[in-house]
Amino acid sequence: MAGLQECGNSVSQWNFAVRAVCGPYETEVNRKYAKFVGDVVSGTRGGLPFARLRTNAARVRRCARGADRDNDQRCILLSQSIGQARVVHDGFTYHLMPGDIVLLDSTGACEIEPKGLIEHMAISLPKPMVARHISPGRRLQGMVDLNSTSGRLLRLLLAQLSEEDHKLSELEQHGVLSAILCLLGSALQKQNVQPSKKLTRRTSAELRVEAEIFIQNSIASPELSPALIASVLNVSLRQLYRSFEEGGGSVYRYILASRLKHCASELTVAGSIRVSVTDIAYKWGFSDSASFSRAFKRHFGLAPREYRMVFCDQKIII
Repeated sequence: MAGLQECGNSVSQWNFAVRAVCGPYETEVNRKYAKFVGDVVSGTRGGLPFARLRTNAARVRRCARGADRDNDQRCILLSQSIGQARVVHDGFTYHLMPGDIVLLDSTGACEIEPKGLIEHMAISLPKPMVARHISPGRRLQGMVDLNSTSGRLLRLLLAQLSEEDHKLSELEQHGVLSAILCLLGSALQKQNVQPSKKLTRRTSAELRVEAEIFIQNSIASPELSPALIASVLNVSLRQLYRSFEEGGGSVYRYILASRLKHCASELTVAGSIRVSVTDIAYKWGFSDSASFSRAFKRHFGLAPREYRMVFCDQKIII
């Protein structure tokens, strides 16, 4: 890719590249994996400093230092593309799933804890310009509200930037930066608030709707579980279970049915014969092909391959 530098896969190469791109971070290797994964691709996107990071480290940590030693003129826009991660920054904890976007200050202590293999894109933004687009008194950090139109547009813009490999004109670069800042200012409005220790009061119906939205946004992750959902929504497991039971059903069955529905849809897409049943199962969060096949047959009355033969739009040869 034009204008980009790649570095990985040894720990020393990873540490050198991360410090050059992101600052004084230290990496703790996850010993449960036989091989360390650490890849950094850096350069510019739309005229902005850019990095794509991929790792299975246990955690990547930056200690707090004096403001005079930190680069306090930048903010980092982090877009999660693969896997899950917990980010703790300045007293706030963010649970990132694929597609999530969070704004972070470039100063202060920060810890990123991957849940397995993760990949995310980081774009550096001028802090004074970010501050001008955020409401007075708001912190320059927080999750982007992907349920808002601005948040969804910002995610599309970042996805487009990640694929760009040519240099933009100065006018285009200005337009990209202006668009990011305007969308970011709007998308952070409802998310960027001080954390509270009190549980948010919701009706069971409201909680179930929020849980279903989170499940659908995270359905491909094998780490999706009631415990994770309850943690992200800041409720107890008992409250979460009750919200589904009162409507008839359970959170486990909802997750399973949603995954099976996606798998069934993909099995019948024209051209899907090139993709194995096992790969489709893994894509939608299943971790075992045998248990997937049993669950699929119980739900649809046919094994996955039989379902594909009956409903696929093209002639299938198994």
